[in-house]
Amino acid sequence: MQAPTIERQQSSSEQTFRHIATLVKTRVAQSEDFWKLRGDNIPAPEALRLTADKIASDETSDLSEADRSLLSVVGNLGVFIQAQGKLNRIYDEKQGAHLSTDEYKEARSLKNERIIPFNHMLKEFINTHPNDELRIISNALANTYEKMFSRVDCLSPENETVSEVIDSDTVLEQLQSLLDGLRHEIAAESLLTAAGYEYSYETTVQDDATGSDLFVYLESGRQGIDIKSTRSGVERDRKKHRISKAVTTGLGWGDFTGMKGSTPGALSIPRSTAEAKAVAFIKNIQEMVTYNEAQRKATSRHTGRQGLKSAHQ
Repeated sequence: MQAPTIERQQSSSEQTFRHIATLVKTRVAQSEDFWKLRGDNIPAPEALRLTADKIASDETSDLSEADRSLLSVVGNLGVFIQAQGKLNRIYDEKQGAHLSTDEYKEARSLKNERIIPFNHMLKEFINTHPNDELRIISNALANTYEKMFSRVDCLSPENETVSEVIDSDTVLEQLQSLLDGLRHEIAAESLLTAAGYEYSYETTVQDDATGSDLFVYLESGRQGIDIKSTRSGVERDRKKHRISKAVTTGLGWGDFTGMKGSTPGALSIPRSTAEAKAVAFIKNIQEMVTYNEAQRKATSRHTGRQGLKSAHQ
């Protein structure tokens, strides 16, 4: 029974890819803005990105909101994949050692200027395509990257080709992981609404960079939280950071069935799932707050003992 599902996903991925290709061809490659940029010797990948961003931000366009969000993602896809690949190489080459000042600045620039803005674009895409299937979309986007961007340097478009081609399996894995993480962030908003808690998802790039995907208004005050798709993700974050905002939604793959609850592997959860899982999610947030309070108290006690020891020396 599994084979037909795989075939259907492959067919749907190809259909989505064809829609992307048609959208780029008819709305970007044939636009005056694109060819004006090309006439100014702007390389094709950068001209595509700039034109796609302009079209996507035009709310008066006859394009649907869903297609504008898709165009925004596609236009910036090459920049994101190559920025993420470069960031991964920076960390891999250090093998856990501290980054130099220049490496830190480059890593921060890649995150703030390339990766986090793309995450926000992809989040908007999920909001306008809640019933699309994660595997279908990630396969279609990976196919788009391979066909349109994989051989050109999108970070430095004045270069003719990339110095290192990122293999297709890595691209697909990156996109699947990112889409999964972002759909959990959006699901967290549904869980908070079902639990009756107010929240704000209007986060800045700086908020995102410091681990706040959204802010929830608890009885104790405003609290930034870093949404993780699994409990193991929370534990990893706590090993890296003494004070951690990481919280898991408690949702599994089978909970993402679309707005109507009829699409396995979708990018959203139905209202019934949000209502059923809301209380457990709030408990996870409260547990995070309690954990951090215990960490602060432990640090305060340690600092106090160190002060007394110094005073007696």
